[in-house]
Amino acid sequence: MINMFRAELYRLSRTKGFYIFWALSILSFMISVISGQPGGISFGTFIDISNCKTDISQLAYNFTYYYLLIMPVFGAITSEFNEQTVKNTISSAVSKKNYFIYKYVFSMIYSLISFAVLNYMYYFLNRIANGNEHSSEIGVFSAALLRQMPLFAAIISLF
Repeated sequence: MINMFRAELYRLSRTKGFYIFWALSILSFMISVISGQPGGISFGTFIDISNCKTDISQLAYNFTYYYLLIMPVFGAITSEFNEQTVKNTISSAVSKKNYFIYKYVFSMIYSLISFAVLNYMYYFLNRIANGNEHSSEIGVFSAALLRQMPLFAAIISLF
């Protein structure tokens, strides 16, 4: 199973979507860090962030990831088809059921880890660039981020 994860990570890192995902994610966070204001797609709704610090407010605008997290999932699925290795993988000793479960688990783990890494990267860059007045404690930030994980796990499962 570990070898399959490593092979999948290798194939995923060779796709354009991998680099586009990381570039767009970092770019969207850098705009927020430089401006000192939270930003993102808000679906036209009003989000009351008047009494929150900037990092917690940015977590409220994580709707952007509903769109961006389709890239790692799509890359994990299509990498087999692009390299024409799907026939070899499915006809090997791995059953189809285990193969599709493995793809699901890999997509879920990779997407949630990348989501957490990007949010913590934003937190630390925001804390360095904008100081303590725009940053909350790491425990408060982590609690707010962990509350979003089940929702994003459901979105990734849908993809």
